[in-house]
Amino acid sequence: MSRIITRKTMCGLVALWIGVTGCDSKWSAPHKMPGPMPLGPPGTPIVRMQRERPTFEVTHTEIFWDDGRGPIKARDRVTTITNAAPQDLLDRLTKTREALDVNGHPYGRHVCDARAVVVSLNPDVLIVSVADETPKENGQFHDVFDEWDRTEGRWQIVEKALDRGVFGYWLGDYWTYAGPLVPWADEMYAFSTDPGVPYQRVKFENDQATVSLPTGKLVLRRRGIDVDVSRE
Repeated sequence: MSRIITRKTMCGLVALWIGVTGCDSKWSAPHKMPGPMPLGPPGTPIVRMQRERPTFEVTHTEIFWDDGRGPIKARDRVTTITNAAPQDLLDRLTKTREALDVNGHPYGRHVCDARAVVVSLNPDVLIVSVADETPKENGQFHDVFDEWDRTEGRWQIVEKALDRGVFGYWLGDYWTYAGPLVPWADEMYAFSTDPGVPYQRVKFENDQATVSLPTGKLVLRRRGIDVDVSRE
């Protein structure tokens, strides 16, 4: 068998090497990417940006928010505000009861279900909707907000207002989203990294509530199972 590598074969090997190594390249520069995001101060647009790094198996992405001071990783911004969560709220979100799984084995089941949404930047404000889990006829418990953001048809509505790019960043044991929409609940809390926005329970009257900011306010308007957030 000939060991001679022809020019055609060599070109093919080079192309293969470029193709394989090119699939594990460096991060691209952040570039503007449309999508839902938290609200900025009136008259100060927040720019959503994204960068990619392709690998042999998958393309990784990172989301950035530019509030006029240059691109900042959304992940870092979300982590900073979730780390500021009051301890009594975290205790509420992590409290468990003993329950049985589908195999009859005991485990710690959360007492409540929750959704957390970063709704504002400068100041950074996060709103948490909390509801006690409800028992089913078979003794199992029902996650209250599953139908809000996970059932077919609902997610297509929710994703237009909430950024999927911040999935996986946790408040207690619950997903944190970003954008101007939160699920309705009788029990809702707001907190911020800004001391000018005190930790508070959001109180609705005639399907409307406000959260005062150092400058302006957030206005929450209930629309069925959704609460739309605006900044004024």
